[in-house]
Amino acid sequence: MTRTTSHDEMVVAVRTFEQKQQDSNIRWFAEQTRACEAPDATAADVQERMYKLARTLKLSSWEILAQNYKIISSADLLSAVDVGQSDKGTRPLSSEQRQAFLESLKKAINEDFDQAALDFKPNYLPENYGLLLSVTKGLRDTDLRASAVCGVDGI
Repeated sequence: MTRTTSHDEMVVAVRTFEQKQQDSNIRWFAEQTRACEAPDATAADVQERMYKLARTLKLSSWEILAQNYKIISSADLLSAVDVGQSDKGTRPLSSEQRQAFLESLKKAINEDFDQAALDFKPNYLPENYGLLLSVTKGLRDTDLRASAVCGVDGI
């Protein structure tokens, strides 16, 4: 017998994921920032890490990051940016977006079959997938790289 997940259970699971994600992202960000300040870090290493931190915050360069957050060095970054709140690791969908996506996906799953055939039975998406999409369209990896696990963005 298969047990279905309730919407409330899915919400709790996603919120638990978000908390772990935030904690992990904060630790990763702090490690990257500390590595920039390490006494044995070369100028090239520091520059590469600083640009990686900027890209993680969806900014094109360290200079733009420093200007936006009014900071001078990577040491100032941890107190200037609240990484734990800026990205919880999930991406919500509006109900309209979710419905449109699910309808499009259902159509795509069944379009290769002869729907006029007497023995045709439509393929359905798992109920839990719909529940997951009601909470988030995607998840992010623990090291701040996008993965879009649910696949709404065409991945």
